[in-house]
Amino acid sequence: MEDGTLLILASVSQLDNGEYVCTAANEAGTTQKKYQLKVNVPPDLRDNGSPGNVSVVLNQPTNLVCDVTGSPVPVITWYKDGVPVGELILHSCCRDGC
Repeated sequence: MEDGTLLILASVSQLDNGEYVCTAANEAGTTQKKYQLKVNVPPDLRDNGSPGNVSVVLNQPTNLVCDVTGSPVPVITWYKDGVPVGELILHSCCRDGC
């Protein structure tokens, strides 16, 4: 609006994070309203060129990398055949008598 009552940020990015202050002043005094803007960014998997299909040798270690960005920092959960990996480890441990 021409009178300055509305600030429009047409397409926000993380660079827009920060404090915004609206100040109103006239001959009788001044007042202000502060806004803290936090731009949330959805999780994004970074494709670092690693293959989606991996073959490994029996009894050898391997690493699967889940390189994710986002704000706030995303919570990563691994699944195997639809079951969270932590539950699989717990069930395996109980079956083996840990």
